[in-house]
Amino acid sequence: DTVGLKPVKVDSYDIGLRGGEERSFTYEIGTYYMTKTDDIVSYTNTSNATRETLNAGETLHKGIEAGIGAALAEDIRLTLAYSVAKHTYEKWSPSTVLNYSGKEISSAPSEIGNASLLYSPQYLGGGRFEFQWERIGSYWEDDANTQKYDGHDLFHLKASCKLSGGLELYGRVTNLTDARFSTSSSYTTAQGEQLSPGNPHAYFAGLNYTFK
Repeated sequence: DTVGLKPVKVDSYDIGLRGGEERSFTYEIGTYYMTKTDDIVSYTNTSNATRETLNAGETLHKGIEAGIGAALAEDIRLTLAYSVAKHTYEKWSPSTVLNYSGKEISSAPSEIGNASLLYSPQYLGGGRFEFQWERIGSYWEDDANTQKYDGHDLFHLKASCKLSGGLELYGRVTNLTDARFSTSSSYTTAQGEQLSPGNPHAYFAGLNYTFK
C-alpha cells in the first residue's frame, strides 16, 4: 500500500577531485552529505515479519568514495575503488512504541570495495589474466540494530586467450576461496536471522567467435 506516501525531499552536497593521465595513472576522490525528508523505506514488523512501505521522518547519508587506476608496468594495470559510508535514521518512529531515531539504516554496508589486477602479455595476442577482489562491509540486519552481518571478501580469477581465425578461449573461477557469504541478510524476532547464501566456488570455460 503506497498510495498515501509523501514525495521524498533531498538536500545533497558533494565535492570531489579527479585527475591524472589516462594511460599511466588516474585518481578520483569525493565526499558527500545528504539529508532526506520523508524518505521511502521498507519497514519490517519484527513481531510477525510482515513488511510495509512507509515514509521515514528524516535520514542522513554521508561518506567518502575514492578510486585509482595505475599502470604498474607496460602490461600490468591495477584499478581500485572503495567507499566508506554511514546511513542513519535521524527522525523515524514507525509506531507509537518504536523509535529508531539515531539508529543506522539496515542493509546499508559500511564499506564497499573492489579491485582488479590485469595482466595482458603480448604472447596472449590481446588476451589477459585478471585477478579480482570485492568487499562488502558489515551492516545491521534490522532497524533496531540488534543483529549485524559481518561482511565478506570474495576473490575471482579470469583469463582469456586470442586464437587464430577470430576465436577466443576464455575461462573464469568465481569465489576462489570457497567463502561462505550471504547476498542479503535480515533479522526479525518472529523468524530470527535469515541469510541468502551466495554461490560457492565455480568454474566456467567457453569459446567466442567474432565474425569479421
